[in-house]
Amino acid sequence: MTLIEVLVAMALMALLSVMGYRAFGNLLISRERLMTTADEWTALARAFSRVERDLARLPPGTAGAALKLTEDGALALTADAPNAIDGEEMIEYTVREQGLWWASHAANASGTGWPLLPGKAPAWQVGLSDGRWFARWPLPDGGGRPVAVKLSLPLSGGHRVERVWALP
Repeated sequence: MTLIEVLVAMALMALLSVMGYRAFGNLLISRERLMTTADEWTALARAFSRVERDLARLPPGTAGAALKLTEDGALALTADAPNAIDGEEMIEYTVREQGLWWASHAANASGTGWPLLPGKAPAWQVGLSDGRWFARWPLPDGGGRPVAVKLSLPLSGGHRVERVWALP
């Protein structure tokens, strides 16, 4: 082999190495973004499941009295709890600077809060059978009977995801 052939072969090998390095770097960046998105959706699925379980424990036909939605974005509900002394459990979803927190305690005791969705600022709404949605509940005039609860959360890409649950 001549010197020119060796130099051409080395130049081609260097060019292919640089292209392979860039492709591998982009692959790692894509993988990291995909893992971040998957973690975000997994956390959302867990939170939605928690809310669904708690709302399903509301006594049938008493959702209006068992729900409380405040101006600061907190949702409180009184759910059936067969193991509690008085048969009821207070469940609270509060918004703190770190995100959405969940707390559960007996009606006469204070509860400890746990982070449910760190870094997420939710927007709760209560829906009536006539299609109107309210950010506060109960209404000052008594309102009507709520039929649904809606949770709206921001995603990392600037979009929002909404989930609606029918009340028992």
